Amino acid sequence: MNKRLLMILVVAVLYYAGGALGLAVGGTPGHVSLFWPSAGIALTALLFWGNRVWPGVLVGSLLVNFTLGRFDLISALGIAIGHTAEALIAARLMKKVARGSDVFNTAQDIFKFILIIVTSSMVSASITAVALLTTSTWKLAHLPIGWSLAWLSSCASYLLVTPLLVVWVSRLQWKFDLKMTVELICLALLTVVSSQAVFQGWLP
Repeated sequence: MNKRLLMILVVAVLYYAGGALGLAVGGTPGHVSLFWPSAGIALTALLFWGNRVWPGVLVGSLLVNFTLGRFDLISALGIAIGHTAEALIAARLMKKVARGSDVFNTAQDIFKFILIIVTSSMVSASITAVALLTTSTWKLAHLPIGWSLAWLSSCASYLLVTPLLVVWVSRLQWKFDLKMTVELICLALLTVVSSQAVFQGWLP
């Protein structure tokens, strides 16, 4: 397996783990989670590893929404496309106008980061809304509140999770190799199991 495929695998697994935590803490089956750590994971991965890992975001989002989120396949695919597009747009804008992973070094760049997140989150919320309306998961009357919750979920998750991950990864200066891959996958699996055990009744 080449390096790019390993990176995509790691991103997919980490995204799934973040989604599992979000659904366990702030979500119910068939509804948008109010907390989505995977948003910050996706953006951090794109900032450090580049756009080449976007399939990991798509696959991770599709799988977690289809399996744990219990959306039908078409809805889960629509949500995954929205999450992927949102992360790609945010990463692109940050690299272009806010110094990418160095965004948190100045107040001006932090302000740009907030504006980028507020606007790019609208992409995911809109695509999610279209997907869920098309599959009749949402009714038209629920659109305003549903769209608002999806948008707020993405915004909050980006603003809370991304700064922590970006600063952490910057300081660690990981060299991507097989050892790192195994460590990250084990961490992701532990997150999935522990979140489901604590919040979803796996423990007696």
